[in-house]
Amino acid sequence: MPYRLLILLAVGATAAGCGPTEDVNTYKVPKPVEVPQDEAAGEYQILGAMFPDAEPKWFFKFAGKASELAPYAADFEKTMASVRFPNGLKNQPVWDSPPGWETLPGRNDITIGVIKPDAKKPNLEVTLSVSGGGAVGNLTRWAVQQLGNEKFTPASIPKATRPIAADKVTGTFVDLRGPKLNIGGPMMMGKPRS
Repeated sequence: MPYRLLILLAVGATAAGCGPTEDVNTYKVPKPVEVPQDEAAGEYQILGAMFPDAEPKWFFKFAGKASELAPYAADFEKTMASVRFPNGLKNQPVWDSPPGWETLPGRNDITIGVIKPDAKKPNLEVTLSVSGGGAVGNLTRWAVQQLGNEKFTPASIPKATRPIAADKVTGTFVDLRGPKLNIGGPMMMGKPRS
C-alpha cells in the first residue's frame, strides 16, 4: 500500500507541475552581408569614360559629390555616346555638348580639355586627359587614391564599368563611388599608346 500512495503522490506532483506551456517559436534571421568598401556607395562619385575600350588613351572624368553630379549624369552619358575621332584615335576626340555646357581649352599637357556643365557652378567640370596606364591602372587610381576606397580588384571592374557605344568607337563608361574625393593625386604616367 505504501507504494501505491507514493506512486499516486508522484503522479499528482508531476501533473501539478504541468500547466499550460509556452510555445517556442523559431525563425531564421538572415546573416548580415558585409559589403566591401570598394563596392559600397559613397558620398563622392566619379563618372567617366575611356576611349577606345581595348587600350584607352583618352579619359573623360566628371568628379564631385554624387548629389551634385546626379542632375547632369544623363547628359554626361549622352555626351560620351557622341564621342568620335574624325582624325583617327591618335588625335583628340570631338563630341556634342548639351545646351548650356561650355567646352574650354585644357590646363596643361595632360588635362587637354575641360567641359563646364553649369556656369553657375565653376568647380563642377568634366576633364579630358590623355594618359597611359591602361584601364585597370586608371580605375584603381580613381577608386583607391582619389575616392578613398580600401581596394579595387579585377572583380570590381564589372560592377563599376560597362561598354558605351560612341560614334564608330566603343569606350568604357565608369561609375565609381567612395567616401572622399582627392582629385589632386598623381596621374598614371607612361607614354600614351599610339
